[in-house]
Amino acid sequence: MPRRPRMRVAKRPVRRRPTRSARRRSRAIPPPSNRLHNFPVQLTSFVGREREIAEIKALLETTRLLALTGSGGCGKTRLALQVAADSLEKFADGVWLVELASLADPAFVPNSVAAALDIPEQPNRPLTETLANYLRTKNMLLLIDGCEHLRAACQSLIDHLLRASATVRILATSRQTLGIEGELRYRVPSVRLPDVGRPPAVNRSVPLGQPGSISLGYTPMSSLGPPTRAPRMAVVGTPQIATRVGREGEPRVGRGQQIAR
Repeated sequence: MPRRPRMRVAKRPVRRRPTRSARRRSRAIPPPSNRLHNFPVQLTSFVGREREIAEIKALLETTRLLALTGSGGCGKTRLALQVAADSLEKFADGVWLVELASLADPAFVPNSVAAALDIPEQPNRPLTETLANYLRTKNMLLLIDGCEHLRAACQSLIDHLLRASATVRILATSRQTLGIEGELRYRVPSVRLPDVGRPPAVNRSVPLGQPGSISLGYTPMSSLGPPTRAPRMAVVGTPQIATRVGREGEPRVGRGQQIAR
């Protein structure tokens, strides 16, 4: 009896599980980010200052370092953020905010810039050199906010970065100029309030209710409806209080009674 040919079953490929070290390496590599800015979410809309925005944008086209100066509270930060947000399309590598207002140690100014750009420190290499090497070919705008209390550190770092890269522009806010070669200063004016006009003068010779007088919000009692009756409450007069003062010197008032004033 002839033997039947044996059927060959194709073996399935064995999938090996990745090793523990490979899984750790895959977790350590962050996914690519498509962000081009790190602006905080604004809770209010920006209104006004069209002339200042247009002037600052025009100056950024002609200089690599523009400092917005002015007194505290005049709106430098909010104005700079609006200009930076409007300039996103002009910088292929994004616009990045570096906040220095809460920084007290000038030695950590480079660390603040590296944190904003998500650049890790390299061993045995100064952080300023790491930043300069990273920005060497970048086309981006750095918004450095609050430089006045760290003026010397900002002056040194900004000058180093501008000399290392010819395509990086810096928009800084400070209460005073930074004193860097090539710096252009734009003084931010204080916020102007709308002209609502002066209140009309009071004509004291005209009685209320006559033409030329000013209404002070008087409402006739007849228009308030029928009066409501308040609950009865016993009132204690001054002589009664004097007779009810105890030895401790505190007035004794019974329940449901109120001291008259």
